[in-house]
Amino acid sequence: MLEGTPGTPFEGEVVVRRRRWASDESGFAVVDAERDGDEIVLIGTIAHLEERERVRVSGVWQDDRRFGLQVKVATAEPLAPAGDAALISYLRRVKHVGGGRAARLVDRYGDDVLDAIDRDPHGAFRAGGWPSRPAWTRRPSTRRSAGCRATGRRSTRSGATC
Repeated sequence: MLEGTPGTPFEGEVVVRRRRWASDESGFAVVDAERDGDEIVLIGTIAHLEERERVRVSGVWQDDRRFGLQVKVATAEPLAPAGDAALISYLRRVKHVGGGRAARLVDRYGDDVLDAIDRDPHGAFRAGGWPSRPAWTRRPSTRRSAGCRATGRRSTRSGATC
């Protein structure tokens, strides 16, 4: 556990490990984080932070008599992921991106993968293994016939015939 003195400022880069509690209404949250291998508890309007995210934090140490030593956060600035493992983990959060596609993107573009996606999203994702058009746009009859096979009916509820 990282030790601090109540009332002294805290500034540093941390990695969010777990969200203990968060309010959707106010954005207030209690978050477990790690700094240089030491655990630290952050409190404040930080509900926007996600697990495994690197964050630059500034705030003040405080000693809560019920919850112990923690940092009351004034600012929390998310940082871009660094390193292959962090980039792959970050890319896996994107809808329809699995570990394989994320790894292919990082292999192809390296540390510049996020810049490549920003410059040309379609080109970058095609290089990562996506087809130029998703399957559901190429073969619209597939969904209809799959629905008929699944239900065993000759027509769907909407009246379309199989």
